[in-house]
Amino acid sequence: MCVNRFGTIVWWQWKWLERQYSFVRLHEFIVMPNHVHGVVEICRSSVRPTVGMIIDATSTVGRGLDLSLRLDEPAVEQKPLSLSNIIGALKTTSSKLIHEHGLPSFRWQRSFYDVIIRDPRALYGIQQYIRENPLKWWRDRNNEEGIFI
Repeated sequence: MCVNRFGTIVWWQWKWLERQYSFVRLHEFIVMPNHVHGVVEICRSSVRPTVGMIIDATSTVGRGLDLSLRLDEPAVEQKPLSLSNIIGALKTTSSKLIHEHGLPSFRWQRSFYDVIIRDPRALYGIQQYIRENPLKWWRDRNNEEGIFI
């Protein structure tokens, strides 16, 4: 799948979720022409720093307020949010950036479809579905223009 700049924004905001929320673990993810698929794991007890990480003496990963925080401060445990709030954060932040980068008409659909993954076998099947989804785009009911990718 080759994404345009707007799809890239969504991808970066997906990665942002894991940096922003210590209780979020991201798994398989794909940006499709008119939708996304992803697996979000919500960890009930997780403490890890949410500030930028030092790579070497001259570069720091992070931006904005992250750079003003001290890395030697103790990590604070965050209370897990609901999946709806996590996806809401993804939609809100990516929409804002997409609007700023030249597509003011962009809108997400109102809700989202979710499935509770109960075991490793189900996780494997869903991850495989996500990985193979681009191969099936040509026959997707939402591919009204018959676009091949």
